[in-house]
Amino acid sequence: MKLKEFREKMEKGFEAASLEHQDKNTGDVYVLIDDTSLEKGDLVVEVRRYYFDGTKWDVEIKYSDNDYQCGMSVFDECLNDAIVDPLDGLGFICPSCKGTRLECVMDGVHESEVLCIDPDGDFEFADTGAGDECDRFQCLICGFTLKANVGHGDYNIIDHEEVVAWIRKNCK
Repeated sequence: MKLKEFREKMEKGFEAASLEHQDKNTGDVYVLIDDTSLEKGDLVVEVRRYYFDGTKWDVEIKYSDNDYQCGMSVFDECLNDAIVDPLDGLGFICPSCKGTRLECVMDGVHESEVLCIDPDGDFEFADTGAGDECDRFQCLICGFTLKANVGHGDYNIIDHEEVVAWIRKNCK
């Protein structure tokens, strides 16, 4: 079942979500919803976390009461200093573990998570603190390395345009 269908089923009787946020690192979706209908009598404010457990979507109710301020406080805590409106870009999906976090590993011991890949090939990186050259791009979760194949063997992809092409080909 898709998340949209699951949410429609789980949020039946509630108004449309007042706030929504998807954590691009975990894929979890947080919503603040309310029900002001006269049928239930009292105001109900809920903060819910929707998460994918590997086979299906599930929901955790993080707050359920009648106070918007408390609900907002719980919702704010769910953001964990994440970027609320991340840049839209190409989505990496690891063929090995289905993780969605990509990192650039540089010569030496430095690495930097790729936060966003613009379809034109512009990358947004987390702070690296280093200026080394790229050695490879890999899944941050399991270490799967992006490779290209040319007539005489595989090689690690280090070029941004090649990463974009690899994602377009392999991450549907």
